[in-house]
Amino acid sequence: SVAKSIKIALELDTSQFDKGMKSAKRDLSGLNSELANGKSKSEGYKVSMTAVAGAVAAVGAAAMGLKSAIDAAQSVENLNVTLTTLYGDADLAAKAMETVKEQASGLTFALSDIQSGVPALALVEEKFGGLDNAIEYTAGVASAFGMSFQEAATNVQRSMTAGIGSADLFRDKGVKAFLGFQEGVKYTTEETQAMMLGMFEEVTAANEAAAKTLTGQFSMVEDAMFAVSEAIGTAFGETLKTELADLNAAFAENKEQILEVAKTIG
Repeated sequence: SVAKSIKIALELDTSQFDKGMKSAKRDLSGLNSELANGKSKSEGYKVSMTAVAGAVAAVGAAAMGLKSAIDAAQSVENLNVTLTTLYGDADLAAKAMETVKEQASGLTFALSDIQSGVPALALVEEKFGGLDNAIEYTAGVASAFGMSFQEAATNVQRSMTAGIGSADLFRDKGVKAFLGFQEGVKYTTEETQAMMLGMFEEVTAANEAAAKTLTGQFSMVEDAMFAVSEAIGTAFGETLKTELADLNAAFAENKEQILEVAKTIG
């Protein structure tokens, strides 16, 4: 069941992660100690390089142990960076991120799928009266006409900014005809926007129908699990970022000695 799967995820054994982090801290401490003591001959080189290799391996092993969770958190973090760039404001980006998550919970597309199309929709959300409406409209198009969310989002954005003639996939998939556009007739961007928005209810009706299908139900389960994975990955990701920062700092502070060690051993 969904509840059982979430319970398993929440009870994830993090002992390997904790062990890896402790090992990384110990090895980094050893590296700094060896270099600080000025060891510059063979044994000192070997000990120092072992510490470096051990720290890298420990951090890597710890990250791999929670790969799926960290990947989920990373994808959300990356989208937030993109949204911050597009909106030019961290608070607006955070609100947009919440909108994306809320919409994903009620649609038949996984959050990871919706994330791929959001950057394009953020450029035209004002035309729809908000990002939530843009996502809902795009999901309806994708569900009804057999497209990925990203494909639908790209073509919605093109249509709303350059006219229906710029969205070749909408012509090929039958979306153009469904929306009432006639072949051979040229439509301005303003006319395209009016006709597309005028069919909002008809397009989004596909979302409700899709939600009742087996595929739709699986998608919602997937969203629930993604949310759990993201929460876990975010929590451990902060620890991982701290350890990586310490490792980078150790290299930066002792760059010359480390390079000297590497050349000598090599």
